[in-house]
Amino acid sequence: MATIRLSAALGGQSTIERELGGGGMSRMFLAREVGLNRDVVIKVLPDAWPQA
Repeated sequence: MATIRLSAALGGQSTIERELGGGGMSRMFLAREVGLNRDVVIKVLPDAWPQA
């Protein structure tokens, strides 16, 4: 589900290839930048940070 939301947020400028991994603070995705025809990594932070 997060991949679909991410694809929509990118507005067709990049296509998500796969999730590379994630941890407690973020998730990383391999994407293809359409206009420049190159691989990029996209780091996604959570919508809300935990309260301390």
